Amino acid sequence: MNLEENLLQLYHELRTGTYEIGKSICFVVKIPRVREIWAANFRDRIVHHLIYNRMSPKWNRRFSADSCACIPGRGTLYGATRLEKHIRSFTNNWEKDYWYLKCDLSNFFVSIKKDVLWSLMEPSIEDGWLKDITKLVLYSDPTKNFTLNSRDWEAELVPERKRLCLAGENTGLPIGNLTSQFFANILLNELDKFAKHTLKAKKYIRYVDDCIILAEDKETLIEMKAKMDEFVKTIGLSFNPKKCFIHKINRGVSFVGQTVYPHRRVPLKNTVDKCIEKAITSPDSIPCFIAYFEQAEKSYNLVQRFLINT
Repeated sequence: MNLEENLLQLYHELRTGTYEIGKSICFVVKIPRVREIWAANFRDRIVHHLIYNRMSPKWNRRFSADSCACIPGRGTLYGATRLEKHIRSFTNNWEKDYWYLKCDLSNFFVSIKKDVLWSLMEPSIEDGWLKDITKLVLYSDPTKNFTLNSRDWEAELVPERKRLCLAGENTGLPIGNLTSQFFANILLNELDKFAKHTLKAKKYIRYVDDCIILAEDKETLIEMKAKMDEFVKTIGLSFNPKKCFIHKINRGVSFVGQTVYPHRRVPLKNTVDKCIEKAITSPDSIPCFIAYFEQAEKSYNLVQRFLINT
């Protein structure tokens, strides 16, 4: 009801440097895994969009075409179709049985070093209110002022390594904020450049903290992985050894909820099951899910299975 008044007040605070970040809400989700989600105060979310709208056009032009997530037009479908295109091109339409390396960063958002991130962002932002607000948002710590919207026992389910309150000083970004996703892309743009320009990876793709490299032999990927291990340390990160592996491409490559097999691409079983579960509780979403399944190979009759189960 006081939209105009509130916006003018926020504008005044941003211009005069009196803006202060409000209280966040923290809650726990259990699917697909247990983790904390942080929801910023509504007026703070307006500021997050302001930062993103001002900074993203410049950065999106810098990001690799093989960087997905939090970039217009580059969601999970973009990632799956681009990976399939890479594989078809690299293997001469599946005639050659080459290898792939899949890597996953450990506790990514909680591990981000804000000083490292700011050193990458700061030179591209002109001095003034935008730089001041961006730095304020980056270095803010929501664990100092928040309300827990989950039961205490649910919060205890979150592994310590994934708790933002245990991340350490100037470490970790809250999962759930638009700025966190955008800032993460700025940081991992360094990994993209290293993989493509330094390692000379012929085919590479990344979706947030998951990345895949294709190569003609296993030994090349082992060598690349060792060099990537050393590189990510320089930006304050590390790979999860339990989620990094090398396999033959023809066995199928899973990425962003789909698996690319020779001459077909299908959603993972748990992805289909989640869509069915969601559609049962939200029938209005059924057309969206049908469109999602139709872009995969129809030989698996995913649309028919989906409709029968819903």
